Amino acid sequence: TKEAFDNFDPEKVARYTEDDKARLLQDKRIIRNRRKVDAIVENAIRLLELDREYNGFHNYLHSKGNYEALARDLRKQFKFIGEMGTNLFLWYTGEEVPPWHNWDGTHDGK
Repeated sequence: TKEAFDNFDPEKVARYTEDDKARLLQDKRIIRNRRKVDAIVENAIRLLELDREYNGFHNYLHSKGNYEALARDLRKQFKFIGEMGTNLFLWYTGEEVPPWHNWDGTHDGK
């Protein structure tokens, strides 16, 4: 949950120590997988790097030209982020995403 990860504040998460990770691996609110916990910390660090490199993370998001190029780059930049995770991440950050499922629950093919 967001609370387990300091409300996903990248500045805080990027500074997590081994003790913080050990605490998370005992937290029943999350999937307790060491590689995924490590990835969350590494992803926070990478987000902050992109934020500095592009003078704002939204500038990075808008630098790729279209959704497909951005989605491919996000999957290269961040760990454990697949197609659905990419859509959810972009939606959460306020970016436009293509429809994922039709109303009947079938995949729309995109």
